[in-house]
Amino acid sequence: MAPTSTFQHRDTPLRAGREIPDHVDGWELVELAAQGSMGQVFRARPAGSPSDRPGAYAVKLLAPRWQHDAGAVDLFRRQATLSKEVSHAHLVPILAAGIHRPPYYVVMPWLAGRTLEDRLGLGLPIDLPHLLWTMRQVAEALQALH
Repeated sequence: MAPTSTFQHRDTPLRAGREIPDHVDGWELVELAAQGSMGQVFRARPAGSPSDRPGAYAVKLLAPRWQHDAGAVDLFRRQATLSKEVSHAHLVPILAAGIHRPPYYVVMPWLAGRTLEDRLGLGLPIDLPHLLWTMRQVAEALQALH
């Protein structure tokens, strides 16, 4: 029998009128951190944790409009499955996943810091040694995946 995924909705300004839960299985979604075309990433903490405890995890949810698209679900499942097969210093590990029925999600450690997109959008300079260091890490991660 496949595990069940449950989620609850909370009517807050962030979630009002949207299909965004405040809990997914054993995870409390603390705040929306990023929104993409295929899903959302939330800061999260284990359900039942004190509310003053920061969200030390990231929960990535497949967007409701993709929950019944076989190709999108398969891609999401492969991401979760591949993480169990490949471990590398430059790949974020997936700690838990709900991949058997909607809502589809993966749980990862929360990584603090700015994204490259943030840095470029703020006009922050990226010096050549830092750029080369970053690109080497990306290349090593891609090599581990292939």
